[in-house]
Amino acid sequence: MMRSLPRSVMSGDIRVMRSAHLAYLIALCTFIFDRVTKYLVVSFLDSPIDLGLFHIVHVTNTGITWGLLKGYSVIPIAVSLFVICYILYILKVSPKQPSVMIWVFGLVLGGAVGNLIDRVVYGAVIDFIDLGWWPVFNLADSAIVIAMVLLVYINFFPSSSKTSK
Repeated sequence: MMRSLPRSVMSGDIRVMRSAHLAYLIALCTFIFDRVTKYLVVSFLDSPIDLGLFHIVHVTNTGITWGLLKGYSVIPIAVSLFVICYILYILKVSPKQPSVMIWVFGLVLGGAVGNLIDRVVYGAVIDFIDLGWWPVFNLADSAIVIAMVLLVYINFFPSSSKTSK
C-alpha cells in the first residue's frame, strides 16, 4: 500500500523540511546553466542578438551590482567566499531546512560560485542579458535575485497555513 504525501507537502507549506542534498542539486544546476550560457556567449557571440524583449550581449563587470566597486576585485571575491562558506556551514550543521530555504541556499550558492569563478579566471564577471533599461546581468545574478525575492516573500507574506492554526 502506497502512502500519500502529507497535506503540508501538497499545499506548499514552507514549514516542510528538506535535505541539504536538494540545495546542493539546485546549486549544481544553477552553476551548470550559468557556466554553459557564459561559455556560449564568450565562444560564439560576435555581435549583439536582438530577441525583442532583451538583447544578448557580451560585457564584463569588474565591480559588483551596477558596476560599483570597479577596481576593488578583492572585496567581491571576499564577500563571495564568505557567503559560500556560510551557506555550506549552515547546510552542514543543520542539513534539514524548510523547502523555501533549500531553494534560497541552492540558488545563492550556485550563483555565487558561478560569479566567483568568473572573477578568479577572467578578472571580471561575464554578463550578457541586456534589458535596455537595467544593467546587464547573467543567470547567476538572476538566481541570486530570485532567492532574495523568495526571502522577502516568506518574511512579508507568511504561509496562510502557518497563520490559520
